[in-house]
Amino acid sequence: IRDSSCVVVAASSEAEAGEDEEVRAARAEIEAELCACFGCDSTTALPGMLEIVPMGASKASGLRVVLEHVYGGAIAPEEIMGVGDSENDMALLAMCGTRCAMGNASDALKERAHYVLGSNDDALGWPAAANLALQSQAWLAGV
Repeated sequence: IRDSSCVVVAASSEAEAGEDEEVRAARAEIEAELCACFGCDSTTALPGMLEIVPMGASKASGLRVVLEHVYGGAIAPEEIMGVGDSENDMALLAMCGTRCAMGNASDALKERAHYVLGSNDDALGWPAAANLALQSQAWLAGV
């Protein structure tokens, strides 16, 4: 954690949906002990999985670095279309001007989205997101 690495804690692939309460309890304990001690954050991407990341690290903070250091600030976050399906996408979508949630996303993420697309696994998912980006993002003209 001190070297900005990410630790992923995953439950068995055989974990059942009924174990959600156990995962929440484990997360609370990990946050109280590990994150309080080392100054880290936690998030999830998949059921039964917990990501431990350095305090303030997120997809949004990574995008801010790219926009500043690669594009020199020429592209504003409001010009970006973010697409997500999990808790670890919340901050990213919050900073983007166009927010898309995948159909398999949590209700909380869908409520914050401008558009809800198909799931990750069907033809209305990622292809629709790419098409929407090309149509709605002026800076992609000519790509």
